Amino acid sequence: MFFLLRAAFWLSLVIIFLPADRQASGDAPSVNAFQAISAAHDAFSDFSQFCTRNPDTCVTGGAALQVFGEKVRTGVKLISSAFGNHSKAGSGGAQTAGNGTLTPDDLKPAWHDPAKGNAAT
Repeated sequence: MFFLLRAAFWLSLVIIFLPADRQASGDAPSVNAFQAISAAHDAFSDFSQFCTRNPDTCVTGGAALQVFGEKVRTGVKLISSAFGNHSKAGSGGAQTAGNGTLTPDDLKPAWHDPAKGNAAT
């Protein structure tokens, strides 16, 4: 939710500085940048007091965000397990065997005599 508020803020800021079409605006009221910033400050001040006016709503919203976060973590775990465990950077480059089905002998490369080419013996 915080992401949406930030995105709305920055989008509004960009829109404020775009030039207006004078022909289309007609009788539209004129608002300068100082008035717009003052109005945005007042709106933010009012929004920041929302939880003091509506504590039950904030508690419910916090619980909903916690459940959402848990669902995101569960989804990430499911996706991670579906694609297997890959080694992290800096761990020496060794990867663990998928689900433990390979033995150390299976992981060893086949030996071949360099003099004979790539034929395995």
